[in-house]
Amino acid sequence: MANIFQQIRYTPFECEILDFIKENKKSIEYDKDTEFSENGYPVGTKHIVRIWNDTRRLEACLTKYPNSNSSMRYFFTCNDVDKNKTFCKLCPLYDINYKYGKFAYKVYTKMLNHYIRQHGCPVCR
Repeated sequence: MANIFQQIRYTPFECEILDFIKENKKSIEYDKDTEFSENGYPVGTKHIVRIWNDTRRLEACLTKYPNSNSSMRYFFTCNDVDKNKTFCKLCPLYDINYKYGKFAYKVYTKMLNHYIRQHGCPVCR
């Protein structure tokens, strides 16, 4: 039933991303990093969740700023390399293309929830 709802609500590409998360939920990684301005000053904190696979990479990032603003983005790309160590130009996921909006929040929270179920709260450690 959830798959029918998913197909109605999301585009085929978004459904592919949600399926990718479901299939690879055991390999989710969490990382915390500092975002710097062009002058080299720290301006925010990035909370990153990512999944690496033999052929695909999905990464979602929540950036929190001190003035209580935040931004959310994700990208889904191909990391399948050939013998020459170059990306396959025929793959539609060749370029890293950041996406923003409500679906970015969905991707981030879904990945973070899977990570928390397996490893506990990353902020509490």
